[in-house]
Amino acid sequence: MDTGFNAGARIGTTLEAWNLPDFSVEADGLFSQSTYAGTTNARLQSSSYMGNLIYHLPTNSPFGFYGGAGLGAVNTNIDNGVGNHGGSTVLGWQALGGVEYRASEWASLFAEYRYQNAHDVNAGGLTRIGNTSNNLSFGVKWHL
Repeated sequence: MDTGFNAGARIGTTLEAWNLPDFSVEADGLFSQSTYAGTTNARLQSSSYMGNLIYHLPTNSPFGFYGGAGLGAVNTNIDNGVGNHGGSTVLGWQALGGVEYRASEWASLFAEYRYQNAHDVNAGGLTRIGNTSNNLSFGVKWHL
């Protein structure tokens, strides 16, 4: 695969009310797309919808570190560029970790690595394939 892109969104809340102030539960969606090496129109697309449990390391500084895992649905679509395409949705999981910088009361800048895995995907005429991805994301978190 050639390098592709990803875009996503996440919403969550801390578990302070459950006396777990360093944990949060979050729901996220991630879309990623990569093209096959040596082609211009064959691509692999993946959309995931996960529920995550995240641990936030207390640092008493503007920098924060976090890590966690999630479980959910992963839809994989393969387009080989010559009319053979298709996709399926299967159970998947992910592990993620990152660093964030609290730039203001309302926003943080972050860098995050995410490993995502789904098995037994039927897509593009192929059966029981695995969809494993490594994603590096940068962005802004809004604290509402």
